Amino acid sequence: MFQRTAPWVLPRANKKVGRLPRWAYRCIPGAQSLTRGMVYGTAEALVPGMNGRTGLFALLECAGRRHLYRGVPDQALREKLRPRFALGCKRILFSDSYYPALSRENVELVTDRIEEVRADGIRTGSCRNG
Repeated sequence: MFQRTAPWVLPRANKKVGRLPRWAYRCIPGAQSLTRGMVYGTAEALVPGMNGRTGLFALLECAGRRHLYRGVPDQALREKLRPRFALGCKRILFSDSYYPALSRENVELVTDRIEEVRADGIRTGSCRNG
């Protein structure tokens, strides 16, 4: 994978919907709309941080660092994946599979600058013969 800058990745927390919520969605009018409204409200709660109140993101940055540490056992790879900017400066990724996928043996993370895209491959800034 070619990475320009390491993104902030936060846990997705996409859990299976249990029996009680499924029952509520079926039997209680507005229950599902209320849940969707809470998800929307949670996302909207990030807006002050996007508008300059970056101190509000301290807990999220802590969660992101913990997610990285837990998801990437290799220290060298973890260092390449560590964001070098404050959370909220760029798009935040919500994923539970991003880090494990990059930790697989058949995946290589390339952080060198892409010099050229060719029909037969990609030449990066680390290539000396072209």
